[in-house]
Parts: sequence; structure tokens; C-alpha cells
Amino acid sequence: MENKTKNRGSSFFSKLLTKSSQKFLLPFFDDSVNQSRQLENFRKKINLAAAQKSLAVIQVKTLSPAHTPETISGWILSSSNNGDTFVLKLQKDQQLRMIALKDVKKISVLHQKLPGKIQNN
Repeated sequence: MENKTKNRGSSFFSKLLTKSSQKFLLPFFDDSVNQSRQLENFRKKINLAAAQKSLAVIQVKTLSPAHTPETISGWILSSSNNGDTFVLKLQKDQQLRMIALKDVKKISVLHQKLPGKIQNN
């Protein structure tokens, strides 16, 4: 009877150890977890910038042979129903540009100060 209890205990422990080590090592080998977190972070920033009508500066991946990112700035119009793309009204020439969220490398949002608000420092 004692032998069966020990086998069950060691079996449970070995399963627990295997599962925990797999969970620990998975993020190191699987970039999709980090990419999905980054896309969600970009999506939040884009929605915030659109709601506040703030100026956004975005680095976008290009198809050029040098693979240098393009930096563009403008105002994000309301994001589309499809969360994978958004429309940017360019600051320099007021043109509209549709950008895929997967092509964004970095995004910075420049928040405007609201008139009439007193800021405490």
C-alpha cells in the first residue's frame, strides 16, 4: 500500500516538474508570446491617441533593401473595426495612410495639454 502511495507522489511530482519547466522555457523559444503582447500594447496606444486626438510618431517597417524603418507622424483617425489596421493623417501633407499593425516597430504619442487645466508640479 505504501509503495503505491510513493509511486503516486513521485508521479505527481514528476508531472508537476515537467509542466512547470515547459511553462518556464516556452517564452524563451516562442516569440509569438512577445509579439502578441507588443501588438496589444501598440493597439492600446493607438486607441488612446485616436481618442485624445494626439500627435503620434510611428516607425514603420519598409520593404526597402536596406530594411531601414520609415518614421512618420500624424494624427490617428478612429481605428477601424478590424484591429489589425489603422488610418494615419500625415502631418506634413495631410494625406491619409493605412498602416498594418504588424508593420509598426515603435510608436510614441505626444499628448496635448488641455486648456484651462492647472497642473500641479
